[in-house]
Amino acid sequence: MEPVSSLLKRVMIESSRNWAGWLRGFRQYITHKLSDRLMDDCASFERLGRIAIA
Repeated sequence: MEPVSSLLKRVMIESSRNWAGWLRGFRQYITHKLSDRLMDDCASFERLGRIAIA
């Protein structure tokens, strides 16, 4: 498992290539989590990062 900082860095590098699409997806994810329970666990956030990188 890589450190969160390097994971976030990779996510930012990848997302900068397609910022609008990533931002739209991230906003939908946050809205969904807010209607659910915001940040109920870190694992779902790490999953989001892996999806963004893939």
